[in-house]
Amino acid sequence: MKSNYERNIVSVLDRFERTTKEQQKRVDDLHLSAMENLSDSHEALVNSQQQQIEQLKKDIHFYQTQVSQQQQMIDQLNQRYDTVIAKLFIDSNSSNTLKDIEDVVTKPTFDDKDNEQSFITKLLNEATEPVPQNQNSRENKSNIEDYFQQAMLHREQKEYTQAVEYFEKAAELKHAKAMGALGRAYFLAEGVDENPVMGLHWLIKAAEHGLPQAQARVDFYKENEPDLYYLATST
Repeated sequence: MKSNYERNIVSVLDRFERTTKEQQKRVDDLHLSAMENLSDSHEALVNSQQQQIEQLKKDIHFYQTQVSQQQQMIDQLNQRYDTVIAKLFIDSNSSNTLKDIEDVVTKPTFDDKDNEQSFITKLLNEATEPVPQNQNSRENKSNIEDYFQQAMLHREQKEYTQAVEYFEKAAELKHAKAMGALGRAYFLAEGVDENPVMGLHWLIKAAEHGLPQAQARVDFYKENEPDLYYLATST
């Protein structure tokens, strides 16, 4: 009896030990699997974050480049603006202004008022003479001259806004002196906001249509103010 009892005890203990080992193995396997899964997830998360960081670095570099290029453009525009303003200031204080772009470039001196009045009358008469190049058809010539004469009259009476309206009408019909007068208006802010770019733009058109005084001014700006000339030709 005792021997059977001992054998039963040993058998029970063996089964218990085997069961315990199997359970421990299952627990160890589950623990190891969980650790491996956790490690894989962590590695995947780290890789994803690293990719995001690299992308952010690329984005930062791209936007820094864009900002740098824009700043360079702003600096260039500021330099052009300063150059144009400085030149206009110099021109406004020089004797060779655009006050008489339709007439001669320099203003002569006079001994008395009669001579001065005679000279002004001569210039006004010359201003009405037709330009030999790029003439409009005879059918429209009378209307164009009427527009120009009305514009001149308004300007003499310092009605600059009305003058600009008629100068524009004549200029649109290829009247060279009207184009030159529009250039003067934009430079001197007579009836329009001061705009040197538009002023030179109209002087270029006047030169293209045979106004020698305008050509002289265009050549001057082309040589001395290339930035302003470039903007005017791009308008």
